[in-house]
Amino acid sequence: MHFTPTKTAATALRREAVDETSIYVVGNTVVDALQWMQERIKTKPAIVSSLEASVHPFKGRRIIGVTCHRHENLGENLQNITDALIRIARRDDIAIILPVHPNPAISGLVKNKLGDIDNISLIDPLDYPNFVHLLKRCDIILTDSGGVQEEAPTFGTPVLILRDTTERPEAVEAGTARLIGTDSSHIVAETFRLLDDKVAYSEMACQH
Repeated sequence: MHFTPTKTAATALRREAVDETSIYVVGNTVVDALQWMQERIKTKPAIVSSLEASVHPFKGRRIIGVTCHRHENLGENLQNITDALIRIARRDDIAIILPVHPNPAISGLVKNKLGDIDNISLIDPLDYPNFVHLLKRCDIILTDSGGVQEEAPTFGTPVLILRDTTERPEAVEAGTARLIGTDSSHIVAETFRLLDDKVAYSEMACQH
């Protein structure tokens, strides 16, 4: 038997000549886990104290969450991404929360370029409860992570994907995520578009 998270995945199986009677579209267990954790956080808010401590200094600002760890983005692409974050951080109405991946090729560059900027908080990698809370607390997510493309839209958080392609097309097709690549100016423009255009923001945030 084949249990698929989406109709798109079921269609892919049919194209591979998988028996139709063995295919069941059951929904995404990632979303089930998020909803379960969200309820747990409501009853035990102390489990997300780590994330709240990072966000609290930026009360009143819009929060942009960033994750960047994909191997294809090491080197020049990561340079471009950090350059974009520096430009975005010049706005005084936002703050950036970035859990830093432990890979030295990432952490060294990120800490060197972004470590002294007041409204960028470079934090240690988060456990699952705190990461779920980050996805919910953010106004926008910039990421090259595949999983986050599925997770953030559950909370109505628009996702800007720091890649040119994605193996998770459903979120892009639904309008909750947008492929923007790693060009610095394009990252800045797409982020500012969501920050400044209420219609564009609501179109991405309300389709989950």
